[in-house]
Amino acid sequence: MQLAPELQYHIFSFLNLKDQLYYMRGVCKEWRNYVLCKRKLDLTDLLECNVNYKLLLLFDRDTLKTLTLSKVDIDATIVSRILKRYIKLEELNLLDISTYWTSFNNITRIKTLKKLNITSTRNIYSYQLFSIARECKHIEELRLCYKYIVTNNLLDMIFCCFHKIKLLDIRNCPNFNKDYVREKSKENPAIKVLY
Repeated sequence: MQLAPELQYHIFSFLNLKDQLYYMRGVCKEWRNYVLCKRKLDLTDLLECNVNYKLLLLFDRDTLKTLTLSKVDIDATIVSRILKRYIKLEELNLLDISTYWTSFNNITRIKTLKKLNITSTRNIYSYQLFSIARECKHIEELRLCYKYIVTNNLLDMIFCCFHKIKLLDIRNCPNFNKDYVREKSKENPAIKVLY
């Protein structure tokens, strides 16, 4: 018996991503496609469940456009492999995670990236942001909240190197001069700065 797609999606919405990966993808081709061809994906719950990281690499790399990792203690090699796999992302949210430079080097491979949110993420430095600016030329939205690395010099680099940026969120960053940001905002009226 064939169920209407709306009914199938309603039923699937009751299952968490782990159950979808472990059970649903093995039922039939249609269900497998539903599970693996997501446009938006939050891997936080899966990582907290300690699933085999290879399962995280099964999603369709051409379909996935938004990826989120949040408040999870994750091995840098896993983050690196995830970012190497999904190089057609348009939005990447690395929120309050602790990772290392290898992960951020792989961000530079994502040429289609338009939104980058690294709020409260630890172990990122200004030179890595410069590399991202140099390689990811389509970033329109950059969120760096709660980052000590945001200084006047870093802001100069952001305004200079992120050519397509429309939104810069630097709220709760303690190491820059607010008058300086106001002046820079006047010089670049196309950029909305939240501070």
